[in-house]
Amino acid sequence: MRVFVFVNRVQEIGARQTTAWLIAAFHRQGHKVWLCDVDGISLDGSSAKSPMQLRAAAIQLEIPTDADSAVVAQFTKSVTSDSFRQLAIGPDDLILIRTNPGRDLENRGKHNLFLELCQIAKALGIRVVNDPVSLAFFASKAAIALLPQPYRPQMLVTQKYDEAVAFVKDFGRACVIKPVLGSRGNNVIRIGSVTDRLEEELAKRFGDQSIVVQEFIETTEPGDKRVVVSGGKLLQHNGHFAGIHRIPADGDFRANLHAGGTAQPLSLSGAQREAALTAASILFENGITLVGIDLMGTKVIEFNVFSTGGLFDANQFASFDFAESICQELVDSNR
Repeated sequence: MRVFVFVNRVQEIGARQTTAWLIAAFHRQGHKVWLCDVDGISLDGSSAKSPMQLRAAAIQLEIPTDADSAVVAQFTKSVTSDSFRQLAIGPDDLILIRTNPGRDLENRGKHNLFLELCQIAKALGIRVVNDPVSLAFFASKAAIALLPQPYRPQMLVTQKYDEAVAFVKDFGRACVIKPVLGSRGNNVIRIGSVTDRLEEELAKRFGDQSIVVQEFIETTEPGDKRVVVSGGKLLQHNGHFAGIHRIPADGDFRANLHAGGTAQPLSLSGAQREAALTAASILFENGITLVGIDLMGTKVIEFNVFSTGGLFDANQFASFDFAESICQELVDSNR
């Protein structure tokens, strides 16, 4: 099988990223892996006699068959603009979406067009993971509102900062406010109480962005838990779950690794498994096969449907490459 992996920019793939682990696993399993930038996709319908043809500007992964994620990352650093070639993508191929619009907001138009063309790819019979329509929806932090109330925080989604202030005031306890679109803990703040200038401060910080206000989940465990699920199921090996327990840095409530958090092995209570599986089932029914689900206590606080992270540390803790299982499932479901 040919696997076309689309990312924001090929040269930015890092050895610790889940994307690199997935690329390496596909390659070791004998598939031909082609790497593409988000703007490297096009649709050719110029001929009245030929059907629409989806094309990609792609570079083939050329590394040893037993290479790991570090070798993948090293290869991508040597990629130049003239390394790419135009290829037709067909029904026997797999498109793996590993882009992340939340980290590339200045190129939102490119990401929107990419997802639109991936929708056309599906219509042409090409397997696309994750579903592009569902990606556009579930990338919003507002999407957890689809969860049954026991599995999500009390929350408000709004474009009006006076409504956000009223929610925090009426709730009476600490809340978290974050942009509807974003990643890596950027612009996520905790509000303990309402001040006279809170509405002004929110407007200054978030501008014209829509925001989500959630209750801050008080729990006996520090930080949050990133659970990586595939095909609507939790992944385990010898008692280790695919995912990590993220611990905040001193003085910070955010547990994101890019915000200074650290990773510990993931353990899940029965209630936490139930919450993660409930979310995973809803996502899978909507075409989201591979996703990271973030938990605080027994509440789901966020979906990570684009560049699902967490495998690097999870693999180290389990002494097992979860990417192998994920890639095999993606291939089996494509047959």
